[in-house]
Amino acid sequence: MSKYSYEKRRSKSEKIGFYTALSVCIVAISMAIWSAYVSVSDYTKQSNSQGYKSSLNSVTAKTDNDVTGVTAQETTEKAETQPSTLEEMTEDTEPETDPQTTAPRTEPNSDQPETKSVLKAMLAVDSTLSYPVKNPVVQKEYSETAVKNKTMDDYRAHTGVDFKCSENEEIFAMTDGNIKEIYNDAMFGTVVAVESDNLTILYCGMDKSSLSSDNTVKAGEKLGTVGEIPSESADNKHIHIEVKVDNQYIDPLTVIANDE
Repeated sequence: MSKYSYEKRRSKSEKIGFYTALSVCIVAISMAIWSAYVSVSDYTKQSNSQGYKSSLNSVTAKTDNDVTGVTAQETTEKAETQPSTLEEMTEDTEPETDPQTTAPRTEPNSDQPETKSVLKAMLAVDSTLSYPVKNPVVQKEYSETAVKNKTMDDYRAHTGVDFKCSENEEIFAMTDGNIKEIYNDAMFGTVVAVESDNLTILYCGMDKSSLSSDNTVKAGEKLGTVGEIPSESADNKHIHIEVKVDNQYIDPLTVIANDE
């Protein structure tokens, strides 16, 4: 009985030892497998990373060489030599200027000389110019811009002043002067040109048969009677007066009776 108990206890102890040894072996094998797996994984990651970087550098370098002929290293070296501040860039790019040429240029106004000339001429006109009719009524004013012409059915500048007249109304000299010429114009009919210093007065639409044959006239002296104006025949009867100063048209109303 005692021998049987001893054998039973021994068998149980051997079983416990066997399973303990088996467990230790399993743990040791597991740790060995895990260690091997970690080592292989790290090596694979490192290899892939190095391979990717190497490939990327190779492709980048090849692209630089193919496209620009400049390597990444050369680009970096050139970038390091560029100005690092805005002040340095300004100093490098600021052009040299000549003090004598820095003053701003202004284009001359092409209308300015003419305007001054007209104003100067107007100021020089005798202020005793009178109206060409006894009871002056302006029918159409002077206009450098295009206005409607009922007779010609178009728009054009009106370089004179029209004074309303009755049939056979008398026309008077507006200032002392010399009759430069009398001529017939297809647009303005019979025209009498009277000169006085730098001033020329054109009486357009006169009746030729009533004109004086004198070469000189005095202010207020009768020149003749009103006639016809072909280019303005659709308007009421009138005398068309044009004034030129230094051969430039001006508004007659600016120099007629401007002392009143």
